Order: sequence, then C-alpha cells, then structure tokens
Amino acid sequence: MDWNRSVDQYCERVGPELWSEPLNLLSNLAFLYAAVVHWPSLRVEGPVWFVRWLALLVLVTGVGSGLFHSFATVWALLADVVPIALFVCSYMAFVARTMWGCSLLGTACSVVGLLVLSVAFGALPAELFNGSNLYFGAALALTLAAFVQARSAHCSARPLRIAAAIFPVSLLARTIDAQLCSWLPLGTHFIWHLLNGAVCYYTLAAAHTYLQSSPGFDVPPPPDAARP
Repeated sequence: MDWNRSVDQYCERVGPELWSEPLNLLSNLAFLYAAVVHWPSLRVEGPVWFVRWLALLVLVTGVGSGLFHSFATVWALLADVVPIALFVCSYMAFVARTMWGCSLLGTACSVVGLLVLSVAFGALPAELFNGSNLYFGAALALTLAAFVQARSAHCSARPLRIAAAIFPVSLLARTIDAQLCSWLPLGTHFIWHLLNGAVCYYTLAAAHTYLQSSPGFDVPPPPDAARP
C-alpha cells in the first residue's frame, strides 16, 4: 500500500498543497473545544476515567481529521477514521455498561451489534451517500440511547437528545458536499465538522452528567453549559 498516495474526497481541495482545505482544517477546532472544555472537570481516578478516555478520543479525532485535511494521504485518512471508530465503539460500551446496566457480555454484544449494523450500512452504494452511510449505524445507536434515557427521565437524556437531533443534520452536510461542488466550491464538509463537534460535546456532557447525578459516584459537576 502506498501510504503517501493522495486522497481527494471533498469540494474544498483543488490541489495537493498543504493549505488546500482551510475551512475543513480549521473547523476541526470544534472537536478540540468539545474535549478541552470537559477536561478540567474530570479526574483520572474513579468512574470518570472512562469519560476522560472519551474526551481524549474526541481530541485525537480533531487532530487526526486536521492531519487528513492538511496532507490528504492514505496514512492521514487512517489518522482521521480510526479515532472516530474508537470513539463510537467506546461510547456504545459506556452507554450499554453504565447507563443501561448491561453485563460485560451484554456490553460486548452491544458493541458488536453496532459494528455489524455499520458494516451493513457500509454495503450501501458509497457514491450515493458520499460515504456517510458508514455513520448511519452510529446515528441509530445514538437515537436509541437518547430514547431509552428519555423514557427513564434521567437528567442525561437532554444532552443525548440534543446530540441525536444534531447528528442527522451533520450527516446531511457531509453527504451533500460532493453534489454541491459545482456552485459551492467550498463545499459543506466543514459544517459536518462544526456540527459533529457539537455532537461530541453533548455526548460527553451526557456521560459526565450521568455519572455526576448517579448515587455512589463522587464526581465533580460538568461545565455549566453542559448541565441539563
């Protein structure tokens, strides 16, 4: 495999230069903000360590995406997609194990089920959805998590509902990027970054809020803006 092979996927890139996708690059600051704003409130010890792991994955996602939209090579693409996959699987594990109270086996089955669903959606024509079909499984899982938490009337339901409402809009922005190149040269992929940064912010807020409000957990409160 040629790790340095160029990968040109989005409207904004019109050449191989490092600074060919300024909006797609700078919009990754949304991921960094989502991670950093939660970090000071989290301690490594106790149950919050996993939320800090989730925040770290969001941070690495922003960095990896920035590398891809700078270098646009195969290795940079992996730096982009691997942290995203790890975050999605890790968050599914957190929801199943902590919010739903599943056993370790049930948690593993939940993560495997999400992966199977993602592979099934991945079999759809990629050109039809500009590759966004790979995220449809994550969107359904997030919607399910928001629905379950809403039925339980837990305070973590609000940030989950917000995240679940934003995610389809961000997917739409990613999907239509290629179709709009002819009259919108900058594309809409940067909107996917900005909205996904918000999705990460609110999913982290939901996880943090859940632990903070659960009996027996000595957890500092999340940032003011993240409280339901």
